[in-house]
Amino acid sequence: MNWSRQTLPELEATYWDTIAPALREAGHDPHERPTYETLVDLGFSGIAYALREHHDTTLGDFFDGIDLESQRGFAWDIGHEPTVSALETYVDVRRRRRMADSTADTVRSRLARYARTYAEVHDTTDLVGPVEDEADRLDGRRRALAVFDVLNDELSTDASKLKYLGDVRRWYEWLVDSGRAAYNPLRRAEKEFDWERSEPDNAALDAADVRTLHETASTPEQVLLVVGLAGWGLRPNELAALHASQLELSPEEGAPYLEFEERKNGPGTVSLLFGVDALERRIDELAVDDWGGYLFPSARSASGHLVTETVANRFESLAREAEVRVDGAVPTPKMGRRFWYATYATAQAEVLENLSAVAEEQGSSSARVVHRNYLSEDRRRELRRKHMRSALSDAFGGM
Repeated sequence: MNWSRQTLPELEATYWDTIAPALREAGHDPHERPTYETLVDLGFSGIAYALREHHDTTLGDFFDGIDLESQRGFAWDIGHEPTVSALETYVDVRRRRRMADSTADTVRSRLARYARTYAEVHDTTDLVGPVEDEADRLDGRRRALAVFDVLNDELSTDASKLKYLGDVRRWYEWLVDSGRAAYNPLRRAEKEFDWERSEPDNAALDAADVRTLHETASTPEQVLLVVGLAGWGLRPNELAALHASQLELSPEEGAPYLEFEERKNGPGTVSLLFGVDALERRIDELAVDDWGGYLFPSARSASGHLVTETVANRFESLAREAEVRVDGAVPTPKMGRRFWYATYATAQAEVLENLSAVAEEQGSSSARVVHRNYLSEDRRRELRRKHMRSALSDAFGGM
């Protein structure tokens, strides 16, 4: 681990993500200040050096600055220490990764209810042991689903049940990712119940989701992934196969655009009202002698570019990292495209709203009449683009 390159916030995150779990496993309370000797014994002496040499501070001052006492004393009401440790560490990790305190408290409460219900149903407080061996997958899944059979009766709404399922499933997912579990017993568990999401066919990202995804994206590829789906409204397959030959970034007039030979249910060109800088950064990153021109290249694919499924997987991976959820589930790339359409509809409504005063002064029956009969197509396009650029800029945090 390269301690010297980490900022103070990164060192704090490393404490909760890496050092705290090791302290728990060694029998120490991570909410109490560890001694230097303990850190050395566990292999974390580098943090003291980094603090002293790169941040001009001491271990004592560092621990004074982070809230070691946070969440101490929460009553999980189960007696299995490895399970309590896994639950507490997970909540600590989520809190240190930009989860609001109120949200973390809600997640913790749902996890605690699941753990207590599990103990009542199966007469054991050990939730970790049953998922440590791949050979126990069927029994472990049966056990987890039995708990949700009880919660299904106790919780009043499908939305609440799905939120519980989402939070508990993400905890199991974290156990798998951190090497504490062999499998997630609640993977695709929603198929076992007839719970319905609100507006299941129209779920979309909102502006806050897009902003969080964009802020979490750490590479030009990830940024272009978010911009292409939510900023341009492309389909995942269109984005996967996007080629430099389709770009017109310096047209004689009008906005830059993408050109498609054939496009399902849409125009052959897509105006780039936003995100051209992200596109240019991605091109600069790829512009080498043997570059084939694809914005999402793949050396292993016969086509030369990523397949749609890989683009979807990378988007969903970014969403997991950003902790963005739509109706309790990891969003899909289509939800980025739906955000674009929703934003476009809002921009069009704002144009009409602004024309209402003109319609009234001219004695027209509605703003739509003014829009259709008194504005040229160029002027209508200009107004739409103005409102669309503003909305997208707000969603992407002023990018």
